[in-house]
Amino acid sequence: MPDQHLPKYIGTWNLSRTISDGTQVTGRAVFARAGEAALNYHEDVRAILPTGKSIEGAQKYTVQITGEHLEMYFCNGVNAGKLFQRFLVSAAESSSVHQCVKDTYRSTWMWIAADHFRLVHDVKGPAKNYLMTTDYFKE
Repeated sequence: MPDQHLPKYIGTWNLSRTISDGTQVTGRAVFARAGEAALNYHEDVRAILPTGKSIEGAQKYTVQITGEHLEMYFCNGVNAGKLFQRFLVSAAESSSVHQCVKDTYRSTWMWIAADHFRLVHDVKGPAKNYLMTTDYFKE
């Protein structure tokens, strides 16, 4: 049976991301159905670094809704197939923690409105130390 929460995610979202080092990112993210309770997430972005240099990037995740949880899995590199984050799917706000070697990702997923959600990653550790806030607005 298809998951009742999938429809609110499916589609194209404009994103605006701020990183605490001053980097500003804009782009688009697409959640596309990949099964009864799964989605493929793909984003294409353009970042303006504090130096003024512009770079383009992309990211992919597999998103699965299992019971009461939305789970994000890595699609690329050595972590492909591994769980990145797990949030309560029906909550207006939910938090998750991911350990990446010695760095800790404390993340919060917040629904602001039916067509707007925010994902915040507070990353701390010996290799990484930044706050990244991404706002998603449904097209």
